Amino acid sequence: MSNATMLYGHIEKPRHIVEHIFAIKEVQERTHGILLFIPIKFVPWNTKLYRDGLVKGPAPTEYDVKVVAISRLILGDSIKRIGAYWISTGKRLASTLLMAGANDLVGTMINEQVLKQAGSRESVTLGELAHIAREAGLRLFLRDTFHRILTEVGNA
Repeated sequence: MSNATMLYGHIEKPRHIVEHIFAIKEVQERTHGILLFIPIKFVPWNTKLYRDGLVKGPAPTEYDVKVVAISRLILGDSIKRIGAYWISTGKRLASTLLMAGANDLVGTMINEQVLKQAGSRESVTLGELAHIAREAGLRLFLRDTFHRILTEVGNA
């Protein structure tokens, strides 16, 4: 069992995103081993692509929403969880993504360094994540690696 990811918002074309999602769906249909699909927005600030002018800045919000919505449409029920990765999109957009097809707030891991080194300055508390989930009409649960529920967060 594993998660599948896709980095987007850099030099790809929309067709590359669609091809990638269909490839993930094909893997899931063969293996039934993907627990969660996580589209990860490219954070450009401290990257060579940005320094060389190949990427002018982060993808626009509309692009993020389209990526998540298209992911949900293509994956359907084959992969039940699609992540709103707040570390790369920001908390406010993560809330919107939960209404566009995502159903999992991804990013509570301890000591995440890749996006921080790329220039992400996002931080959040579990209470804030619970608030984001509630705004979208969802409940927040802490889970283990295999997505078994450990506890509900902020159920007051």
